[in-house]
Amino acid sequence: MAVFYLDEDVPEAIAPLLVGFGHRATTTRAEGRKGIPDYAQLWHSAIHNWIFVTLNRKDYLLLHGAWQHWDVSRQHGGILMLPHVPRANLPTLAAAIDTLVSNPSTILGNAVYGWTASAGWR
Repeated sequence: MAVFYLDEDVPEAIAPLLVGFGHRATTTRAEGRKGIPDYAQLWHSAIHNWIFVTLNRKDYLLLHGAWQHWDVSRQHGGILMLPHVPRANLPTLAAAIDTLVSNPSTILGNAVYGWTASAGWR
């Protein structure tokens, strides 16, 4: 079971889909953190050891790079970067997330993964 923290740009409808796979998921709204800066969202996720899920690829790649460069002593729980997809495709996206985190060879801590329909996780 994994625990996810969904950035405010991620459709909240994906949370119950992840729960349906046996995971836990919370959102920035549920945490009362809408409008909080990106770095603070990542830190909040890290202190709880939650996997951070976002559509904001550019900013979180930058934050992850800074995290590594500055050798932050705390690991983050991983960052999953998703594409913008129609609501009808959210079940496919949730299944892809479940497949990634359920694979015993997947290393999530301090890692960044991006998903595309054509290439899967990278």
